[in-house]
Amino acid sequence: MTEDDLESHKKLLVRGGSLCTPDPYHQLLTALQEHDLESFRNILHQGVKREFLDPDHWYEDPHYGSLLDIACRSCGNSLYIEELLLYSADPNKINRIRHKGPLHSIVEIGDKETLQVLLKHERTNVNLLDATGSSALHIVSKNNKFELLHILLNHAKIRVNQINKKGQTAIYLAALGRHKDIVLALLKHKGINVDSAKTAQGKTARDVIVEKLPELEADIPHQSAATEEIPETNQLFLYLHQNDEESFMSCLANMKNESKDIEEIINSNDGSYTFLQYASEFGFVQSVNLLLELGANPNKTNPNNIKTPIMIAAYRGYFEIVRLLCEVDKTSFEPINDETVLHCVIQGINTCHEYLETKKKHIDHNKCFKYLLNNIRRDKINLDQTDNKGNTVLHYAAKNGNPELILMLLRHGIYIGTRNKFNEPALQDIPPRVLETYLDECLQTNNMRKEDPKYELIFRYNFLVPPKIENFDTQDPEVGLQMEPAIGQAPELATVSETDPLLYMSQSKELRPLLCHPVLTSFIHLKWFSIRRFFYINLSFYLTFWLLLSAYILTFYVNQKSSSLMRNATDPTDINEDNVQDGRLLTSDVILRLLLLLCLVIFIARELFQIIVSPLRYFKSLENWLEISLILVTAIILLSSSSYNQNQISAIAILLSWAELVLLIGRYPSLSTYIEMFKTVSWNFLKFLAWYSILILAFALSFYTLFKDDTTDGNVFFDPGNSIFKTIVMLTGEFDAASIPFSDHPVTGHLLFVLFVFLIAIILFNLLNGLAVSDTQAIRTDSLLLGYISIVKLVSYIETIAIGDPTFRRLFRKAKTACCFTAESCNNVQLRRSKVFSGRVNLFPDIIPDQEIIVYPNKDSKVDFSSLNPKRKLHSSMSSLDTSCYTQCKQYHMDKEIIRAAKAIIHDRETKSDSIQEMFSDYTFRLNQYENKLENLEKTSLRNQKILEEILSTLKAKQDSDSD
Repeated sequence: MTEDDLESHKKLLVRGGSLCTPDPYHQLLTALQEHDLESFRNILHQGVKREFLDPDHWYEDPHYGSLLDIACRSCGNSLYIEELLLYSADPNKINRIRHKGPLHSIVEIGDKETLQVLLKHERTNVNLLDATGSSALHIVSKNNKFELLHILLNHAKIRVNQINKKGQTAIYLAALGRHKDIVLALLKHKGINVDSAKTAQGKTARDVIVEKLPELEADIPHQSAATEEIPETNQLFLYLHQNDEESFMSCLANMKNESKDIEEIINSNDGSYTFLQYASEFGFVQSVNLLLELGANPNKTNPNNIKTPIMIAAYRGYFEIVRLLCEVDKTSFEPINDETVLHCVIQGINTCHEYLETKKKHIDHNKCFKYLLNNIRRDKINLDQTDNKGNTVLHYAAKNGNPELILMLLRHGIYIGTRNKFNEPALQDIPPRVLETYLDECLQTNNMRKEDPKYELIFRYNFLVPPKIENFDTQDPEVGLQMEPAIGQAPELATVSETDPLLYMSQSKELRPLLCHPVLTSFIHLKWFSIRRFFYINLSFYLTFWLLLSAYILTFYVNQKSSSLMRNATDPTDINEDNVQDGRLLTSDVILRLLLLLCLVIFIARELFQIIVSPLRYFKSLENWLEISLILVTAIILLSSSSYNQNQISAIAILLSWAELVLLIGRYPSLSTYIEMFKTVSWNFLKFLAWYSILILAFALSFYTLFKDDTTDGNVFFDPGNSIFKTIVMLTGEFDAASIPFSDHPVTGHLLFVLFVFLIAIILFNLLNGLAVSDTQAIRTDSLLLGYISIVKLVSYIETIAIGDPTFRRLFRKAKTACCFTAESCNNVQLRRSKVFSGRVNLFPDIIPDQEIIVYPNKDSKVDFSSLNPKRKLHSSMSSLDTSCYTQCKQYHMDKEIIRAAKAIIHDRETKSDSIQEMFSDYTFRLNQYENKLENLEKTSLRNQKILEEILSTLKAKQDSDSD
């Protein structure tokens, strides 16, 4: 191939998976399907050479396999398979869906040429097993593929006596199917063994040949003939398949006594399980113990079953096996398919194990779960690991409704805010009572007297610390394919909002009341303290904009037209005096206009910034639409020279700007209740009127129909629009009955009017008033909760602006995958921005490194962020140089109401503890009394027994004397 041809093929690999150029993997598959060997070879060569193309890449629906898998499923692909093997495609890789290797696929379709190509490759395992424990020789013998048999038998490493999971050899299957030619060929093979392997029914291959093909009995080798032994691994697996654990252990012990090198044997597999996997699956505790003593690899898996033994045992709930595996230092707890061993335990709790009835007494999932949490270091098991659905262990524990497991996870510091792929946080299904119990436990003291100046209240927030999430936007800049981080290079970490769990709680009716818990309220106050500077900056800017806009409209804009008219009507002799005055006004006008224009530009930049970092959340907010309208109206005022509709535009601008000011000031915590009251009542009014608007519209059209023909000047019902407007005004009680023309239809008109007054003005209007009163009362009752909800929303919004919206980041990744014109630098800028701003709004890990704070109630509720932890000491020593929020927070004092609520919870807990202790003491005293009484009864019983024995002996002696 020429250099030009190579260059043209390089151009095909500029980017993968976008709309601009096709994916190289897709190109390879297309070349295979279209039998374009030249393109296939070139793409493969360039991809492997430049190290961005994996020959074993997995293709999803509808192919479900690697390229070698796909090529082996149809005939005539030997040249493509040869190319793939040349570029290191794995010929022994088991398909995780079909549970078969390429060799099994080839012998199934009977492609002789391709089989020869595959077996010619030195890395090909001719004895590769599928999920049933069958090799290619088993498949050929069972399916009577005689033309392939000699190719397999001529291979130097073929095992003709290999047995499958049922204990059947290849010749056994051939005889069972009465494939005479296959049986004869196998009988002639040196080392064939027809006697050693027995099935569960006790039959050997010799028995089946005699039964199915009696004419070949004479060709069967004599039992004394030299044969190959059945592989020891096959025999061991056969014992396990037959549930004969005793023979399995005995055989292993014999191997050990014979000083055999059994490491390779005990780590082998039958196509579905290794020995440890099988023993862990079916609860063979003693076998697991023996295998571990012999040095079996506790992490060994096989292509058809990639779950480690400890994951299998945890799923089944075998506590003893889990304990044995945990005691081995080499045991790995790394996730498999994004699942940890804890996922396996949780998922196994509700699984029915009908075939394990005899093992149920050894099954205890809760015990396994508790052991893993308490005995495995946190650096080995990531509690916040998500599976392929995005669920953490807490998701499953909460869905199962198991309070014990939920509390165990929370006590070990699992994050409650992780959202799965359905955007459901882990705390969604946690019962409020369970969460409240845990929140109470997050309040601790230093066990000193409450009056002591050193008395401490400890608030723990480990359940609110978001885990670091890997940023998977690393792509090869040249080819645009997703690349794994380089060895030794830490992946980029994306920052997560710390208030996301609280935001969800504020939207949940069941969990919302818990926001008033002192642990959460203290955290909310800390968050408000960290972001309030941004609130004040934003408020100051808007106040400036509002003042300039109002001043410009009221002093210059609305007076332009009237001033012009007055100048036209003025006497010419006053022109000089007017020019001087106009010059001064013009200077002020220009200055004010320029200042307002500058503020407008900043205003627009602020809104654009919010749109870029969080577009979905931005456009969902009605307040943002109000700001967009305000920007448009202000731009018209500043940039339009036309005097047409100046008054209307000015009125709209004044209304919008002042309304935005009310909403902005209403975000302040102490004022949030009033704005929430206004919003709630307004929304409920609108919902209520939306339904009854049908009735109001009916009255309006009725008035129009009745009074439209009246020609008097005061008639307002002459068209439908005015009729509707007048009816809405009448709804408020402004009837102006004298202007209604009843004269044309006195009876009908008065009846309709009275009916309107009764139904609408009296009943409906009073209903609306009652609704407003009840809403207001409810809001006043929950004013504290509403205040916290308002702070949570404000903090969450500012955090979103500071670190970016995760939803937008996901959409950005999809757009970048689909469109080659998406700039990679955009995402890098966003990531850098989030790192810069997150340190100013987030509390973890810089401000609260130990995930807890200490409050001194007797020192004016001072908050201490430092402790005996060396990391905190470092923060404390550097605080004089630090300009972050930590410097401000070091003098922070917790709200008195929060301290009072925390003390009340601790007091209740201590009271309950004291009462429980008293009850325990009382029960102990009673038990001691009962014990004394029982001892007395026992002594009395012994005395009575002795008396009875004496009486009986006396009676017997007397009876003997009487008989004499």
